[in-house]
Amino acid sequence: MPVAITPYPADLVREFTANGWWATRSLSEDVRALAAGAAADSPAYLCAEGTLSWRDYDAAADGLAAVLRGLGLPEAEFVGVYLADSPLTHVAYLAVERAGLTIVGIGPRSGRHEIAHLLATTGAPVLLTTARVGDVDARELVVSVRDELPALRTHLVTDLAATNGRCRELTASVEPPVAATTPIGVAPARGPNDVFMVNATSGTTGRPKCVQHSQNRWRRFAQHAVTAAELRVGEEVLFSALPSPFGFGLWSAHFLPVQLAAPSLLLHRWDAAVALELMTRHGVTMFAGVTTQLMMLLDRLEAGAQAPPRLRAVFTGGEPVPYERAQRFEELTGAVVLQFYGSNESGALSCTTVHDDLEHRLRTAGRILPEMHVALADPDTGAAVDEPGHTGQPTCWGPLMSSGYLADEAANAALFDAEHRMRMPDLATLSADGYLTVSGRVADIIIRGGMNISATEVEEALLAHPSVELAAVIGAPHPTFGEQVAAFVQLRPGSSLTIADVQAHFAARGRAKHTWPEQLHVLDEMPRNTGEKIAKGSLRALL
Repeated sequence: MPVAITPYPADLVREFTANGWWATRSLSEDVRALAAGAAADSPAYLCAEGTLSWRDYDAAADGLAAVLRGLGLPEAEFVGVYLADSPLTHVAYLAVERAGLTIVGIGPRSGRHEIAHLLATTGAPVLLTTARVGDVDARELVVSVRDELPALRTHLVTDLAATNGRCRELTASVEPPVAATTPIGVAPARGPNDVFMVNATSGTTGRPKCVQHSQNRWRRFAQHAVTAAELRVGEEVLFSALPSPFGFGLWSAHFLPVQLAAPSLLLHRWDAAVALELMTRHGVTMFAGVTTQLMMLLDRLEAGAQAPPRLRAVFTGGEPVPYERAQRFEELTGAVVLQFYGSNESGALSCTTVHDDLEHRLRTAGRILPEMHVALADPDTGAAVDEPGHTGQPTCWGPLMSSGYLADEAANAALFDAEHRMRMPDLATLSADGYLTVSGRVADIIIRGGMNISATEVEEALLAHPSVELAAVIGAPHPTFGEQVAAFVQLRPGSSLTIADVQAHFAARGRAKHTWPEQLHVLDEMPRNTGEKIAKGSLRALL
């Protein structure tokens, strides 16, 4: 039997639905309608190999769902999905939904240890892959983990072949071969309020935990993106450069295209030069990517690359958005840089919009979303922080939240407070007019000589240095002060940097001296976790 999923309480489902926040139709039903309508032969997904129309998307999902149903799995059983980002990823998600099963979303950059951990945590009996996932031979991977995963019985290898520029020929093979079975009953497709997926937290430390997701939370998130950027049904071309199993990738690549009846461009592997060329070729109007990707695009633009002529809106985040660099991106492209504040667990608490001025868009996380009932609390006592401008830990409750972690009481106890409000791992201030500004993380504060230093603020200052492409800071042990600021940077090509240069830069920007980095570590490449964020746990290990 599957590991017990935590369902959304029936009273919350009724309230969220009555308020118009949650829908009564599943994503699968919406795709079916597009496949049968006027948009049937229009592209749903674009990639280097070809296009996938709404009609072929629907048919391929049906074909793969039939294979999954033939395995005779119980309702809501877990199926690991480990694929590089491509149209096939979304076919697989839709197929698992239609088969009445639950996706275990595994990021394409996940290592063997994380993959085994997710499959062990969920007890998934099936892993769905292509023959190769990036540089990984999937068959060799399965052989290497079988001994530690007794529940893993079946490896389903599948692919979409491109024919005459269309991705339409689905192949699927079961390893080892499974005799035809007659399930006791075909499980009903997962509904919009059911937990249709679990994925891994993309935090910087610790073993990953499995977050439980309903479709409706990400559908609602995508609706906020439509409003924030004033996106138009049937008129957009989207580009999501994010790992699909994580929240940012889910709303931007799996749900938003369906809401807008719009094609989404996908890349197997990120390359800024290729991305800009494809954005121009396909007339991309909205880009979604982490801050690192945005900065890489900007580097190319400043080196003379053509700006995508139809680009109007960019959603970014996951890391600090450097003000000067984001402003420069807007100048070169004419696009507006927007962001949500939230997490895989919480969904969005706030967002910036095209109606916000430059200062609010690039220096705050935007206005809070009223339906998420955001409040600030003292991180030590839990007492409410009501005074505008005072720092506290954001908590929230509303229709964008997950139902928590799968089968992990200790983690859920840390995630939710006594009133079942979700705690964010950050420190923030809330202005009188409802704008949220994140100042650091609860666990990402460096304490030097009794002075609290926000890692986020130091990183923002580092990113403003012309030689710095990526930056992260952590607290390094110090015998006198307890901690000191250790900076890790990845430099722009041809650049150099010393600790003296950094401290002169901080002095010129008027930063308090106790916030200046006292160690500088120049890396050829920043370590990343499976959510594409800088892996600070790896940086701590380097110290």
